[in-house]
Amino acid sequence: MRRGGCRRRSGAAWSTPIEQTLRRCLGRQASVRRSVTVRAAVDDPDGRTVELTDERWEHIVERHPEIEALDQTVLQAVEAPDRRLPGRVANEEWYYVRTDTPSNWLKAVVAYAEGRGHIVTAYVTIIGAKALIDREGEIKITLPEIIHVDSRVLAPALVAA
Repeated sequence: MRRGGCRRRSGAAWSTPIEQTLRRCLGRQASVRRSVTVRAAVDDPDGRTVELTDERWEHIVERHPEIEALDQTVLQAVEAPDRRLPGRVANEEWYYVRTDTPSNWLKAVVAYAEGRGHIVTAYVTIIGAKALIDREGEIKITLPEIIHVDSRVLAPALVAA
């Protein structure tokens, strides 16, 4: 799938940027004209409404089952983030919130169009892995059991990153 925008296909015009964003998020085979059920909505720190649809939540949980019990934390990440960064593409922002998960952080990716946002995905992650290794000498990862990996093992991967 092409990131960063949509093209016209088969002569069909997508009339608004929000429809283009929904098509990109829902997949090319999906029709943007179908009804979308909003599971929850919050305001981001800039006062823009950000929605989480049932379809996106199902996608998130399917790809990241460890996040299923963290639906309110996903919304909290957008509403009151501990850290916020621009995304990889235009009109995308990444919101982070600290959690009590072994990874310590939850990341929510939001795409914006016409002053509104839609949560595209969310997952637990580690911010500053290199700094964590430098400080503690290892990273604790749950897979589902806890294992400890020291800097000798991870150093080649961190250098390549």
